[in-house]
Amino acid sequence: MLEISNLFVRRGASQVIRGVSCNFKQGEIAALLGSNGAGKTTLIESIMGLHPKDKGTIALRNQDVTHCSASQIARLGIACAPEGRRLFPDMTVLENLEMGAYLRRARPRVKENIEQVYSLFPALKSRADQVALSLSGGEQQMTAIGRALMSNPILLFIDELSLGLSPKICQDLFRTIRKIAEGGVSIVIVEQNAILALKHSQRAYVLESGKIVLEGPSEQLRNNEHVRQAYLGI
Repeated sequence: MLEISNLFVRRGASQVIRGVSCNFKQGEIAALLGSNGAGKTTLIESIMGLHPKDKGTIALRNQDVTHCSASQIARLGIACAPEGRRLFPDMTVLENLEMGAYLRRARPRVKENIEQVYSLFPALKSRADQVALSLSGGEQQMTAIGRALMSNPILLFIDELSLGLSPKICQDLFRTIRKIAEGGVSIVIVEQNAILALKHSQRAYVLESGKIVLEGPSEQLRNNEHVRQAYLGI
């Protein structure tokens, strides 16, 4: 689905991403783990076309997209539910969802996709006319993921899904994410909460100081001594 090879990215004078190589497969739930400041969000934003690359390549289904703009990346089928949700606070849930269908290829399926989002997140249907600012944290996260799904993505990044949410809400969201992946959408969970991410993913990468330091099946990384000490508190 997506292959990243030897990627280097700067933010100002700082080299934030340092030779990252990884790949994400069709229909897979993968986890990108790392502490705050490790470079996770910069890596995702770089894939989304928001930062220039110093070196390396990004290929989507064997097509080189390294230097594509953010709008081109969106049209090719990559979407993101960003850290902090970034909803339009004074717009309703329905209006936020409709904003996710701005791509020309998504417009004919607006009604169908809204119903699909409501089936995944039933709580949103009863909140359709409620402004985003008044929603709970969990409902805001549902809306952010739903908005991203409105563009009919083939690959979805979810940045800091568990941030500020209760354990029960997180468990519910991860169960829904599994349903989305079963529908054929590849998902990458970008998380500091390693316990949750490793439990609900098939494969994982650990990013530290802009470099991939560990990778492998999630079950294997759950038993890795470095991961257990640094991220699982064991």
